[in-house]
Amino acid sequence: MSDSASKQPFRDAPLERALGITLDAATLLPDVVLVDLDPPGRPGEVLLVFVEVVASDGPVTEQRQRALLDLIAASPRRYRPEDAAFVTAYMDRGGDPARRTLPALAWRSFAWFVSEPDRLLQLHDGTTAAKRLAALL
Repeated sequence: MSDSASKQPFRDAPLERALGITLDAATLLPDVVLVDLDPPGRPGEVLLVFVEVVASDGPVTEQRQRALLDLIAASPRRYRPEDAAFVTAYMDRGGDPARRTLPALAWRSFAWFVSEPDRLLQLHDGTTAAKRLAALL
């Protein structure tokens, strides 16, 4: 959403209008917002993937997840919780940032590690069946 060196946001106004969400980098948004316009098994739906890189800010906590869910629910499209996924990215599972912040990660979110790019840690709360990210929520 922004360049940390200059704090200048990268905006995609047409995409924001199409999604019906105002993405304000100065507030609660994470480092990256990915949009899957055709998620597998969900024709005609959209999957919003909010990704936070712990090197720049904190992880996706329960409070942050709730605030993002409230933001998308208030949009004209009235997104549901299953229309969003939350990922906290780390360099390595054994690194200090991961050890320090993993306990604060929100349930129904994911952790991804650069050192293990083909692996994804899912924090499953038992309310839904465990699924792959693309098919989740």
